[in-house]
Amino acid sequence: MRHAMCATWFAVAALSGCKWTEFDDLEKDTWVDSTGKPDVKSSDWGVTIQRGASASDSSGAGTLAIIGAGPGTYSELSYNAEGSSNFQPTSLLLSAQGIMTLDSPPILLASPASSEVALVTTGDAGSIVVATGAHTLAVRQLFVNNTSLGTSVTISTTPDAAAYILPPTFPGLPAPAPAPIVAVADIVMGTIVGLPNGTKQPACKLTDAASTIAVPRSRRCRARPARSTTCWCGTARTASCCATPGRCSTAAPRRRRR
Repeated sequence: MRHAMCATWFAVAALSGCKWTEFDDLEKDTWVDSTGKPDVKSSDWGVTIQRGASASDSSGAGTLAIIGAGPGTYSELSYNAEGSSNFQPTSLLLSAQGIMTLDSPPILLASPASSEVALVTTGDAGSIVVATGAHTLAVRQLFVNNTSLGTSVTISTTPDAAAYILPPTFPGLPAPAPAPIVAVADIVMGTIVGLPNGTKQPACKLTDAASTIAVPRSRRCRARPARSTTCWCGTARTASCCATPGRCSTAAPRRRRR
């Protein structure tokens, strides 16, 4: 946890043009904090950190959602405006939630529209775990053989990347909330809640002309703005990806390294 926070501060300093030789001039205006492992069972705490509560939910405070390993846990650390921290009573043992495998490193996302976070990790022999919730994690399974691609492709149950998108509204149903999409090699799959009866999770294969494009684990797909239903993934080459059937487009993908 200490190393992760130091890395975060270095990143902030680089982006803001902060000069560490002038840090003494800032000591009265900013705060830095380090914390030890709370009373959770993980021997390796802080393997993945994500924004917890959204700005509208935190009301002046900030919250970090934290995943620990060995065994897997979920916990939250809250900060007030003065920099005082407090562990929240929301800790979970992942195995008690049915999450038996924690990838290294695990994928932890934050919804752009709420305090929801999503943990995406390897499931059982036929599914990927997508555990979502605000201040908690509720497990949903993405069954890799029950997508719009059917059984025409073989999909691994270990995710390579994930991102939040805003799915389209289906006729006769309320507008859905942002939901994760999951990439495995050259396949991208949706995790839309409340699909019409009989509708399988949308999935598509990334292609560039006649060549397939695999999504490496060293990258994360970035979702387009909330008004869009398409997420661009892949390499520096032009990639085509449909978030829902019939909504394929082609454009240069955007990406970032972890």
